[in-house]
Amino acid sequence: LAGVKGRLHVEHGRDSYDPDGTLLKYLLLRRFTFLFAQQVVGVSDDLCQWLIQRVGVPTHKVVKVTNGVDIHHFRPGETVQRGEKFTVGFVGRLWPIKSPATLVEAVAMWRLRNPQQPFCLQVVGDGPLRQELEALAQERGVAEDMEWLGWRQDVAEILPNWQALLLPSLAEGTPLTVLEAMSCGVPVIASKVGGLPAVVHHGKTGLLIPPADPAALAEAMDFYFHNPHLVHQHGLAGREWVVANHSLQGMVEFYEKFFSGIP
Repeated sequence: LAGVKGRLHVEHGRDSYDPDGTLLKYLLLRRFTFLFAQQVVGVSDDLCQWLIQRVGVPTHKVVKVTNGVDIHHFRPGETVQRGEKFTVGFVGRLWPIKSPATLVEAVAMWRLRNPQQPFCLQVVGDGPLRQELEALAQERGVAEDMEWLGWRQDVAEILPNWQALLLPSLAEGTPLTVLEAMSCGVPVIASKVGGLPAVVHHGKTGLLIPPADPAALAEAMDFYFHNPHLVHQHGLAGREWVVANHSLQGMVEFYEKFFSGIP
């Protein structure tokens, strides 16, 4: 109605109110809205299939464009500070869809297995669940094992110091934080949901676990703790995968092509 000639929708994922994308109200709203989009982008195969099969977007309108990251900015550190302390991390909003309470419960379980080992989970990000999570950490006796770093602009400097990135989400598209960690040479422990299995190759660039499963997350953390050589091996493989498949330039080229083709 406003005369905008180019109308593109990019579907990055779903929120906690509809993690499986099955609520009829939202399906109908999307179906109506997408009538006015010339192209609908899904950032993963999983999302593209959902757009076609569940939302009802015509196949010719749907295209997959995976997210890309700046591989020169997010790169393995020259002086990585991985010392005796086993350090893992999380980057994201403290919001139900990310299942952040799973992180706290997993740390408590890991600590029971390894009561004397130096350990830290660094949490980068903020959100409405932060106070609740800090209280849960106190209750579980692991407050000293967690660092709440809040919102940061220097994530590219923080990531390379971790032995693994943790992401126990209920649903995901192709999260940038995973690609950024892999680009930094850090293996990923993530939920087997959405587009994550297409990026995190189990046993090669990281480990896939059931969503919101603290026991599985603690076990995966323990795996990397007892196999430090695989931290390097999986991290290197992840870096190679992102460089080959998820560069920022490749993503930008698609969008430039779409907008330059608008009459």
